[in-house]
Amino acid sequence: MTTKQLLILLLSCLLIACLALSACGGDEEESSSAAESSLESAEGSSEEPSSEPESSEEESSKEFISNIELPSEPESSEEEPSVDESSEESDESLEEPSEDESLEESDESDESIEEPSQSESSEETSEESSVPDTDPYRDAEGNYTLDELQMPPFEFPNTLFTVCVYGNNLQKTYYSEEIAHGVYNTRIENYVKIRNGELESNLGVKVQAYRVDDVAETLRNDATAGTVEYDAAMPFLSSAIGLAQDQLLFNLKDFSDTIHLQAPWWEQEANDMLAFDGKLYFAVGDVTFSHKKASAAVLFNKTLADDLSIDFYTMVKDRKWTLDTMYETGKLLTADIDGEVGMGYLDTWGTISSYDLALYHYLASGKQLITTNSSGAPRVALGDATGLTNILKVLQTLQKTETVLVVDTLQEQVEDVWQTGREVFTAGRALFYVDTLASVPSLRKGERVDFGILPMPLHSANQQSYSTPVMGQFAYGICIPTNVPDARFSAYMIEALACYSKNSVIPEYEEGLLRSTNTADWDSRPMLEIIFSNMTYDLGAICNMGGVGTLIPDMYRENTTTVASRIYGVIPEIEAAIREYQTQYRT
Repeated sequence: MTTKQLLILLLSCLLIACLALSACGGDEEESSSAAESSLESAEGSSEEPSSEPESSEEESSKEFISNIELPSEPESSEEEPSVDESSEESDESLEEPSEDESLEESDESDESIEEPSQSESSEETSEESSVPDTDPYRDAEGNYTLDELQMPPFEFPNTLFTVCVYGNNLQKTYYSEEIAHGVYNTRIENYVKIRNGELESNLGVKVQAYRVDDVAETLRNDATAGTVEYDAAMPFLSSAIGLAQDQLLFNLKDFSDTIHLQAPWWEQEANDMLAFDGKLYFAVGDVTFSHKKASAAVLFNKTLADDLSIDFYTMVKDRKWTLDTMYETGKLLTADIDGEVGMGYLDTWGTISSYDLALYHYLASGKQLITTNSSGAPRVALGDATGLTNILKVLQTLQKTETVLVVDTLQEQVEDVWQTGREVFTAGRALFYVDTLASVPSLRKGERVDFGILPMPLHSANQQSYSTPVMGQFAYGICIPTNVPDARFSAYMIEALACYSKNSVIPEYEEGLLRSTNTADWDSRPMLEIIFSNMTYDLGAICNMGGVGTLIPDMYRENTTTVASRIYGVIPEIEAAIREYQTQYRT
């Protein structure tokens, strides 16, 4: 058989196959046209016989046949599309199938699945490689580092970095422990020593604290006298605002090549709130753990919880830890046991706290007193319908339960109301103790009570996430006074101090909240993760503009529930205070 005869035979077979396909649902006219076109093409190519052997002719014919485009289904067809058509349509318009659908489809099409083409594989590889597989803020061992942040060269002659901080002469709770070691002989100072040693080893700079009774007053006096004995300072946030308004602090954003405020060792929400007109004069971050100490939480007596057969940890995880649940549980234990008429601090209570408890619960509901926009301009936030409803529910819940020992009411009976409250809790006469985490270390001493830590409860089961109010008036902000010797050196060391602290000091502070003398409350570790990952800040709580920070506690104190009229009555005062706040920044 000649080559030409072979080609004619093959084309005849092809024509028959095309007609058969057309009969199965294809377009007969398109099939015939395609076949005729192919036939004409083949006849044209067969006019000059090939000199290749017959095996090559067969391979050429197979390649030629594979290149023939099969007819497509007409648009009006109601029949199922072919495999090829289905894949084309899914690429453009179909959504990803659910997991169950994917499993069903894979069962049906295992035999027909082909390996991806080289181009498809390269596209997938390209997409995978475009996803960064490293954290720019961590090294290969997972430690936080400055190495990948393109910090400017450390070319400063300084060998000493001094931070002005609060000592414990007047501040008995919120004094600084995070800068220098060998001062108070606390466990945390061992980790401060480690961090300071790393800084000195890597940068050749020793870190020390300049302890004073009042940081803000010291900065003001030094600004007037023209003296300075420090490179940076950590005043309370409310005091830092006043220093910034008096133009005594550098704008930290002017050092953006050195201080990376987007880094994980800075508190983004707090710093966004504290910025004004795009400028940030003091920052909250892991250079200190004061904001963590100032976080509100609920401590609970584990022994009493076991007696009630209640697992509060599971309750939190299952989102059943709510405002109503907390006080309904407290009723189970509240009892008059001292033989005296009426409830006193010698009786058993559901909860111990202060009048600030009402503010904690309101802020934990996800609402705020004052919010700020992107430029730092404040506005009143508690007067909307949701805010008013939340305040009313908090006040009604607290006022009708009669299960809360408010330590403020003991002022005429005892010398130290908070010490008395702690003694009631450690004596096992209260299920809950609500305060900032600053109270935890003293309660852990002596292992007088086995207690766990919980986040503030949800306002209701519908609340999207837990919220941890930070009492910002007790937190520090790191700042650079305008009279320091070398502001760029100060900025570099602030960034290094914050980064290095996140590796050692901050983790140890958090773990220290779980440790007693001989035991550890590891069960509360997941609770701390919830608490610290949901910290919220409120400018109203920090500045108390127009009395907004004490408004809700005052209503609790006064046993009032006339919420709307009370709040609308003071909003003009709050707004006036906000305008004054803005004016002082701009003059």
